[in-house]
Amino acid sequence: MSALVSARTRQHEQRTRWARFLAQVLPTPDQHRLVPVAEVSRGAVPLVEECLTDAEIPVAVHEIAALRGTEARFEVLVPADQAASATDAIRGL
Repeated sequence: MSALVSARTRQHEQRTRWARFLAQVLPTPDQHRLVPVAEVSRGAVPLVEECLTDAEIPVAVHEIAALRGTEARFEVLVPADQAASATDAIRGL
């Protein structure tokens, strides 16, 4: 059992070190990059766009590939720094 625990501990330490290393060498994410906040149907796109426009949040909508015979789905994208506000604005639609 102790071999299993020490292996898990070692793996955790390696992941922690690797995460610290990546945090140091990777560039800081751009606050204006687009991040997905929702996936909606074609019928909900105008409602989501209107809601986010009313909240003064820029929005981009990207069609997600749909399987034949299924309804098309759309991904709602907003700037990263406004993602939390956008999620709150469209919650419950």
